Amino acid sequence: MNRNRSKRGFTLIELLVVIAIIAILAGMLLPSLSKAKEAGRRVSCNNNQRQIILSMAMYIDDNTGTLPTPSNTNRWTPLLQSGYRNFNVLKCPSDIPTPYSLGMDEPNAVPADKAPRSYIINAMDDFFHPSGTISGQSMLVLKETGIYAPSDTVFFGEKESGELGDSEAQWKSHGHFYMNESSRSREDINQLDENRHSGSTGSNYAFGDGSVRFYRFGETFGGFINGVVKPNMWRVTREARESL
Repeated sequence: MNRNRSKRGFTLIELLVVIAIIAILAGMLLPSLSKAKEAGRRVSCNNNQRQIILSMAMYIDDNTGTLPTPSNTNRWTPLLQSGYRNFNVLKCPSDIPTPYSLGMDEPNAVPADKAPRSYIINAMDDFFHPSGTISGQSMLVLKETGIYAPSDTVFFGEKESGELGDSEAQWKSHGHFYMNESSRSREDINQLDENRHSGSTGSNYAFGDGSVRFYRFGETFGGFINGVVKPNMWRVTREARESL
């Protein structure tokens, strides 16, 4: 008997079948891996916003229960910095590599204003600026106790950052610090990214009670949702919240 007989190798057809099976399995696994990776980024974003809303709570406690007044000269990023310190907290891992901040083009801006930023604060302009503009000269003071429903009032949302491939002008158009919900145009509402996570179906929002919750596109603005009238979560006064 010939003991040196060579072992039989794969035929070309067998090799192609194996490759096809591997490709099918990879096609089945990759979407699951992608979803798992995005789920991790969403959790990281949630943690970032928890740190930011905690920083807001610290600011309120240090200022006798008073919220920061919206201002283009004294923005929330440096005001809350003692609570978050690390600028990486300002960036959602699902955002583009370097989300824009208006402070990047200001030579005298403080580092917190220049840091890449994925989040935008509620200007609460139904209280501060009913016209939907921020002048930085408001003499109004909003106490924490003056918010009608803090557990259902958005303090921070996710900021639209444009897309890779946008022109420089398009990229820089998404650098706002404040979301003026009551603006007569939708310019400021369009500064929100309402579908950053979970297969582009929604985003994370930080609320006045310190919680961070996920909502689908458009849900935070209220209206008739699934046959039920929901309040506008960007408004702080009772009158504004109950008006559609």
